[in-house]
Amino acid sequence: MKHFILYFTVLTMSIACNQPEPEKAVYPDVKPPLAALKPKTLVAKHGHERSDPYFWLNERENAEVIDYLKAENSYLDTMLAHTRDFRENLFREMKGRIKEDDSSVPYKLDDYYYYVRYVEGGEYPVYCRKKGSLEAAEEVIADGNALGKGKSYFNMFLSVSPNHALAVVSMDTVGRNFYTLQVKDLSKGTFLSDKIENTRGGVEWTNDNSSFFYSLPDPQTLRIDRVKRHIIGADPKQDELVYEEKDQTLDCGLSKSKSKRYIFIYSGRTDANCERFIDADKPGAPVLIEPIQDNMKYSTDHAYATDFLITTNKDAVNYKLVQTPVSTPGSTNWKDVVPHRTDVFLEQADYFNDFMVLQETKEGLSRIKVVPRTGGEGHYLDFGEPAYSAGLGYTPDMKSTVLRYTYTSLTTPNSTFDYDMNRKEKKLMKEQTVLGGFDKSNYVTERIMVPSRDGKSRSVLFTGKTSSGRMAVCPAGSTPMAAMAVPWIRISAVRG
Repeated sequence: MKHFILYFTVLTMSIACNQPEPEKAVYPDVKPPLAALKPKTLVAKHGHERSDPYFWLNERENAEVIDYLKAENSYLDTMLAHTRDFRENLFREMKGRIKEDDSSVPYKLDDYYYYVRYVEGGEYPVYCRKKGSLEAAEEVIADGNALGKGKSYFNMFLSVSPNHALAVVSMDTVGRNFYTLQVKDLSKGTFLSDKIENTRGGVEWTNDNSSFFYSLPDPQTLRIDRVKRHIIGADPKQDELVYEEKDQTLDCGLSKSKSKRYIFIYSGRTDANCERFIDADKPGAPVLIEPIQDNMKYSTDHAYATDFLITTNKDAVNYKLVQTPVSTPGSTNWKDVVPHRTDVFLEQADYFNDFMVLQETKEGLSRIKVVPRTGGEGHYLDFGEPAYSAGLGYTPDMKSTVLRYTYTSLTTPNSTFDYDMNRKEKKLMKEQTVLGGFDKSNYVTERIMVPSRDGKSRSVLFTGKTSSGRMAVCPAGSTPMAAMAVPWIRISAVRG
C-alpha cells in the first residue's frame, strides 16, 4: 500500500560559475496543426452540462485522431530539428555511464536466492534464482529478452508461489498497464495453459499454492475495481469474483502480510482508504477492517500472533503505529505502539522475530530506527553524510537479524546495504557503477537549515567538488543562484 501526503517544502539551489549564455535557437516558420472543434455536450450525474470540443480525441482507434497525432509529432520533429545532434550526444553520454551487464543484490527466501540481472545489449530483465547457496547453478525463471523479442513494447514482472514451484509471469505488450498473466511450472520450465488477460498485473498467492488473487481494471476508465481468484488449471472465465469496488472514486490493490498469513484488499483515493483481509490459509469472504472516512488513511500488516499492526493518520497528521486484534480490528480497538509525534513523520515499519524497524523523516532527512522486541529505546542507523536519502529494502524473512536498506546521496550512487541489527554493523552489498571516470571522493555535500517567513526552517543542500575537504566555492560575485520552492510528496509503502 502506498500513501501520499504533502509533507514539506524543499529549496533546491543551482549555482553556476560564469556560465556562457546559450545560443538562441532559430525556429522554422511552420504553423502547428490544429485539432478540429467538434462540440459535444457532457452531462454530469448531478445535472451539470459542459461542452468539450476536443472530446473526440479520446477515440484511440479513430483514423482522424491518429492522423492528428502524427501531425503533432511531425511538427515537434521540425521545430526541434536543431537539437537532434545534441539529443543524440546526450543519450550516448547517459547510456555510456550505465553498466549494461548488471544485476541486483540477491535476497534469500526460504532455501532460494532470488535476483534480477541484465545482459549487455539486452532491453529487459532476466529473473533468476539459485538454490541453497550463491555458488549453486543459476536457474532462469523468466528471460525478458526472449519473451519481449519482436515486440514494440514490453514490460514484465513475476510472483513465485509459496512452495517455489510455480510463478505467475505478468506481461504488458501494449503500454496501458493491461497485463496478461501466465503460470510457469518452474520444475519443467514450461508455461501451463492458464492465461488471464487484461489484468492490472500484481497477484497474491494462497498458501496452499493452488490459487492466487488478482485485480482487474475497468477497460474504459482504467479504474481498478475488481478482485478475482484463479484456481490453477481452471478456466479463467469461471474465476470467482471476490470483491467489486462500486465507489467510482476508489481504486483497488492487493498485498500480503509480512507473516504471509493474510491477504489485504485495498480500496483508496488520494485522501482516504479502507482495507479488507482474507485468510491466506483458508480463503473466505473479505472482512472489512475499518470503514472509509474522509481524510483518514491506514495500512495494515500482520507479523505477530493475533494482532494486526497498522500505520495510520487517524488523529495523527504525521502518522502513528497501532495494533488491534484480528478478531475485532475496528478503530475502537486501536492501541498505540508508536504514538504520534509532531516533529517526526512515520513513513513505514518492518517486522522481524526479534526486532521492529521504523522508517521516519525528521527535518527532511530519512531515519531508520531498530527497536528490539524485548524492550528498550532502540537505536538509529548512522549513514555518515549530512544529506542523503535512505529507505527500507526488501527483507522477506522474519527470522532474519540482518536488515536490508537502500541509500543514495548527492555524492553517493544508489547503494544497497545489509545491516546486522545485533552487532550494529553495516555491509555494502552493491553500489551502482557510474562509468565515465566518476569518483565520489571528489565531491562533498553540505546541508544547512534556512529560516523562512512562516517561522519554519527549510533544508538547503549544496554539492560540489572538494577543495581540501570542503566545497570549492566560485569567486565572490560570480555565483548567480536560482531558488525554487517545490512541494515534496512523501511516499511510504508497506510491503506485503
